[in-house]
Amino acid sequence: MVDFLRRHARERTSSIDLFIGLDLSSHGEQVVLWNNTDSYKLKRFFVPFGRRFTNYAEALGRGKEWANSISPIRGMGWASYMPGGLNTDGAIALEAGFPSLTLATVNDGRFALDLPSDHSAGVDWKRLEEQSMLVSDVLGIALDDPALLDDIDELNEGLKDRLRDLLVKARTFPRRSQVPDRPVVGALVEVQVEEYAVKGVREMRYFRTDERGEASVPGLELGTYPLSLYAIDIESGTVTHVVDLSKRGQSYNEKPGSDGRLTKNVRWKPSEKTVVLFPGVGRPFYGLVDPRSLSSLNKIKVLTGMGTDPRQYSYVLGSSDIGTVGVLYGEGGAEDEVRLKIVVDGYDGQRLLLLNSEGSANEEQARGRGFLLGMEGLGSTTLQA
Repeated sequence: MVDFLRRHARERTSSIDLFIGLDLSSHGEQVVLWNNTDSYKLKRFFVPFGRRFTNYAEALGRGKEWANSISPIRGMGWASYMPGGLNTDGAIALEAGFPSLTLATVNDGRFALDLPSDHSAGVDWKRLEEQSMLVSDVLGIALDDPALLDDIDELNEGLKDRLRDLLVKARTFPRRSQVPDRPVVGALVEVQVEEYAVKGVREMRYFRTDERGEASVPGLELGTYPLSLYAIDIESGTVTHVVDLSKRGQSYNEKPGSDGRLTKNVRWKPSEKTVVLFPGVGRPFYGLVDPRSLSSLNKIKVLTGMGTDPRQYSYVLGSSDIGTVGVLYGEGGAEDEVRLKIVVDGYDGQRLLLLNSEGSANEEQARGRGFLLGMEGLGSTTLQA
């Protein structure tokens, strides 16, 4: 959709008078008209469209199969017609500054998406045909109505292009250099564009860096986005480089979130983010649970085996109601300098220490050696704490 808008409107002198998107499913019988936004500042400009399209459906004698969520009946709203919301192509067009409407099937939770029952045999083709005919007939009347776009100029004044492109640059430190200017070719860039997946629309978008170590992420709305980068060996699928979260790396990457991911505030044109990677070895760990409250622990601090800040390290956390899992990355090798320890924080202080200690006979044993990620795994952290 972003590419469509770029090719047909955003980079051309011609514009779009009105974009109408379709989001039909086959297990509902009613089609609703939506204006792709919850903004009350903009909703008033769409009210005439809601009335006109309702009149078109009633003129066809199919008013009961049509719903108007722009100015619905009392007690109803978009959330009533579409519980859980819907991410539409029309919403992207609206963010790009073009008037847009969406025609969608309502009273269908679309629960089969991504399940084994999500296949063509489950499609009710009869209902889909009836909806398609209704939409076709209504649009036939609408496009012949000379008054359809009477209020469009006032709406255009309230719209602005709020989409931005983000250029991500993947870099590493060359040997004997303090400037990360070596590009990482083919790195995987992961950007979270939605809080969670909504009816088949994924929350993550993935890109690969080119021969210059750059990846363009197009069509982001104004806001802050979590992102991660990984260099992956094409043959084996092994992660070879990860984001450097050390103090030296943070001077370029900035401070990460508690889950180990970076963030980027996308606001201006152009918007760029340089991310420094390092060659790391990863080891998974799981079972981060507070032994008292039995709640997930979602914050860690990484130290060397001697208790100092690591030279290079990274981590990523994923939490759930039954415990946090993650991967810790560090330098390869067998030197004591690359050993790592983990301090796990809870809501009221430090809750777990993962030290890889050999015993408690003396202070030196109790302090632990730290984990040598190139040779040792972490596994179930709860059993080690």
